[in-house]
This record gives sequence, structure tokens and C-alpha cells, in this order.
Amino acid sequence: MRRPARLAFCLALSALPAAAGEVGLFADKLVGKAQVDAAGNRYDAVSPTGFGVRMGYTLINLKVAEIGVTASYRPESEADLVAKSPLGVVTRGRMGVSYGAVGAQVDWKFLVSIHAGLEMRHERLAWTGLASGNGSSTVDRPWARLGFGFSLPLPVLSPIIRVEFSAPLRKQDGNLFSTGDTREALAPQAQAAVYVGLRF
Repeated sequence: MRRPARLAFCLALSALPAAAGEVGLFADKLVGKAQVDAAGNRYDAVSPTGFGVRMGYTLINLKVAEIGVTASYRPESEADLVAKSPLGVVTRGRMGVSYGAVGAQVDWKFLVSIHAGLEMRHERLAWTGLASGNGSSTVDRPWARLGFGFSLPLPVLSPIIRVEFSAPLRKQDGNLFSTGDTREALAPQAQAAVYVGLRF
């Protein structure tokens, strides 16, 4: 093994003991935005509440900061879908939102911990109970996350609790000429969550 490769291998091995895992649950509120389609139908904002699970693995531990990768899953939760036509007819149904995500995060450890993350979400948007029939769409979007909380540095397990705010870096608005366009436009445009986890 050449010297540079041997040095890199030794550095990688020395970093392994500092690596740590993390698992946690979050309860959230997804916030949508009212939309009007090309036919003049006005859809109220859809804002379901739900929960999800996140796992993380720390790649770099600088003591005052940790950098790692994450994987998240949020099962489907639903909220009322209300569409109002120019004639005043109201069609009621349900819209469900779920997603899986992979990304990266960094945590700065101060008196109050600061958390930031970036992830790619694969979101599923489902309509049920509508007179026009059921349907679903999928959207892949990057999301940014910022959180503030506390971590208790115990010898084996370190509890974490924080408040998080997230927003997509790409949104769909206007030009709603199809049902799929409307579903994507009604996709969440913000998320507020409380996260509770354990780092080990």
C-alpha cells in the first residue's frame, strides 16, 4: 500500500470511534397554500398533521459540531380538501401527504444547539373521496431545515429535543392546467415539527 493511501486509511480508522448514530421521532404540521386552477376553482390550503421517523449517522465529529447523513420517513396523514367553483359548488374530499427522504445535517453544540439540514424528499400526494375520483401524484423536491434545541451529553445515550422549521427549495404555483398540476401546487410549502431523538 502506498504511503498516501496508507495515511488516508489510518485517518479513516481513527475517525471511526468518533462516529455516532441517531434515531428520533418527530410530530409535525405541514402547511399548504390556497390555489386557483385554470377553470377558476379555488382550493383551500391543505395542512395535515402527522409524525415521522428519522435516522442519522455522524461522519465527522469536531466536538463543537457534527456532520452526518440522514434518512427519514413520514407515513401518510390526511386533511380536508375543499374546492369551490365559480358557481359556488363545494366539493369535499381528503388529501394525504407522505414522504421518504435522504439528506445531510450539521449540528452546532452550544448552550442551545443549532441544527441545519438539507434533504431530497420523494413526496406522495393522494386525493380520496372526490366526486371526480381518486388519484395521486409524486414530487421530488429538495427541502432545507433549521432547528433549535437541547442535547444532554450522557456517556452512552444523549437525548435530543428541538423545534424544527423546514421549507422546500422548489414550489409549484400557477399554470394549473391539469389535475396533477393542482395536486403538486397544493403540496406542502412549509413544515413545523418537534423532534425527539437519541444519539448513541
